[in-house]
Amino acid sequence: MFLIKEYLPLMAAVIATSLAYLYGQKNNKVSNFHDQAKESLDQILGSMYFSLRQIIKLEDVYEKEYELEKWFDRYTSEITTLYKLGDKWLIDNFISLNTEYKKIKEGARTDQSIKAFNRSLDLYFTKLDKHYWTTFTSLYREYSWFNRILNAHFSARLFLEVLKPLRNILQLFFLTSLVTLFLGLLLWLIDKIDFSQDSYLIPIEYIILAGSILFLSFLLLMFTEIFIQGTLFKMFEIIGIFVEKLVKLFLKFLMKLLRRSP
Repeated sequence: MFLIKEYLPLMAAVIATSLAYLYGQKNNKVSNFHDQAKESLDQILGSMYFSLRQIIKLEDVYEKEYELEKWFDRYTSEITTLYKLGDKWLIDNFISLNTEYKKIKEGARTDQSIKAFNRSLDLYFTKLDKHYWTTFTSLYREYSWFNRILNAHFSARLFLEVLKPLRNILQLFFLTSLVTLFLGLLLWLIDKIDFSQDSYLIPIEYIILAGSILFLSFLLLMFTEIFIQGTLFKMFEIIGIFVEKLVKLFLKFLMKLLRRSP
């Protein structure tokens, strides 16, 4: 115990230095990522995505082929910059698509080959679309927020900057209490089916507490929605998708239990 007390300042200094180093490394990585993402968006990803988006919408077959050939020519001439896409799948499949397109243009043109190429092109566009908007969101997620608070009065800015982390904590409470209620209901149903006498139920006190926290956090989130719009409904959309998947899994599990019942 004496040795621990004696070396405690040294241990604290080592831990503090390590945390500072890790925090600095993280900031450097985030900064590098933002630089690379911005370079990708500006130099290749944005133009590649929007030009292909226009080509996909074309209904005239000959115009579409003409624009598609120009699209391939443009980015094969910049083959050394393809790495700035930042995605190996997109790079490899762009090269494969270009090779497939050349074969069709050189004479291997059949209905089957054209359909296969169009399926590959549609899949490529889907992946490119997702990659573009993911990169865009990572760069501009906070754009509207900073544009709002930097032009607000100091008192309003202070209020919003305090409200935002509070809202994040409320979301955590809301989700935790929601999961607790869901598990409580799930275990209660399993116990009522009575396939296992040893089913572990969440104590009713915890269920009541979770319900109270859920209700209170929901009210407070509604209050924060007045000042920070769009966050609550987006969270509910994500929760809805998650709950839908859980319900489907539970129904499958329930059907299996009912089939095994005597």
